[in-house]
Amino acid sequence: MKNPQAFPSNDGMMKDGMTLETYAAIKLKQPISEYDWINEAIIKANIDHFAGQIMIATMSNDRLLRELRNDSKDSKLGVERFIAEHCYIYAEVMLEEKEERLWLM
Repeated sequence: MKNPQAFPSNDGMMKDGMTLETYAAIKLKQPISEYDWINEAIIKANIDHFAGQIMIATMSNDRLLRELRNDSKDSKLGVERFIAEHCYIYAEVMLEEKEERLWLM
């Protein structure tokens, strides 16, 4: 049997008062909710997710890791912070590109 609270109803509202728009925003991980705080949370979660994926790819690429370690020598940050900062920079660029592509469709 399906959990009735997990599925939207036909009247545009979920059982506990969540609109279909908010439900879709959360489920699809898209900042399209009518609530700014939900959109901001989705954006932050997407950036964290992208940064984590970039960190996984970076740590599994020996050549890239060596290059970043060498580049970090000129930075005041330690190597770990330098790499993490770059992962977040790339994640933010990915999110900007994703948003731009969505509006082009």
